[in-house]
Amino acid sequence: MRMRRWVRFAAAWLILALAMGLTTYGEGIDQPGMSIPKAAPAFQMHFLNQGRVDAILIVANGEAMFVDAGWRKNGLDSIKYMKRMGIAKLKYYIGTHAHMNHIGGAAPIIYQMRPDEVFIPHDGVREAIVKYAAEGEERLAVESAQYTVLRPGQSFRLSDLTVSCLGPLKIRKCEPGAVAENYNSLVLRINRKKRRLALLTGDTSAGILCAIEKKKKGSIRAEVLKNPHHNGAQPESLLKKIAPKIVAFCHSTLPSATYQARLQKIGAKFYAASNDGSGDFVLSDTGKKWVSAESITARK
Repeated sequence: MRMRRWVRFAAAWLILALAMGLTTYGEGIDQPGMSIPKAAPAFQMHFLNQGRVDAILIVANGEAMFVDAGWRKNGLDSIKYMKRMGIAKLKYYIGTHAHMNHIGGAAPIIYQMRPDEVFIPHDGVREAIVKYAAEGEERLAVESAQYTVLRPGQSFRLSDLTVSCLGPLKIRKCEPGAVAENYNSLVLRINRKKRRLALLTGDTSAGILCAIEKKKKGSIRAEVLKNPHHNGAQPESLLKKIAPKIVAFCHSTLPSATYQARLQKIGAKFYAASNDGSGDFVLSDTGKKWVSAESITARK
């Protein structure tokens, strides 16, 4: 009788543990020793904590693309992250603009993860990626990759997602490291059917986003906003046009208290890939709502 009671007790605890594991999917996904569940949500965005850089992995139904990379070390760290997830190949790589803290680590990612296509805003980004590549096989692989310059109005598919190019509306001629290169950043919107899931902004400006919105009203609305230019504060008027539920930050520090209050005012939560925040974080779309792997820096 005692044995039966013990078996029932153990079975109950096992069921409870399994249920808790399912409801907390993704938490600590980047911690050593953690395994990646086989049944992942259909759409995820992984924001990696690598300093004042953008390093964003997007996964949809088993297909993956990577946005920017930071410096070379960041690119190598991102490759390790993807391999821990079981990703051996990318569908796409996206270099938003030619600044080294965005595409300095692109070459090793392109070399090792062999994307089918590399999307860029202008050919100067390709030249910069090749320049930062290591000599030998890596440089040869980067030079022979398939590059496509995206223009406003063009789009491509990632599984059941549509990724549309909204900007830049024009390319400014400048040196790869010039401040003006920020304004050449790709602005991309990710849709699933009628849902506008995310707006990816690189280092673009509020003025450019407003110009895109003026050209086509409602075009920049999105449930998740990748904050332009890391943790740079955006005006409330622009935030209201985007109307995000979540604002994602790629930076080594948290946004200012003033900006946090501004986001709270418009009803947006924020998550930050920062050293004094949650570190890496993952946003998963369940089809009905967004679930975050970490909520240390969330604000209701």
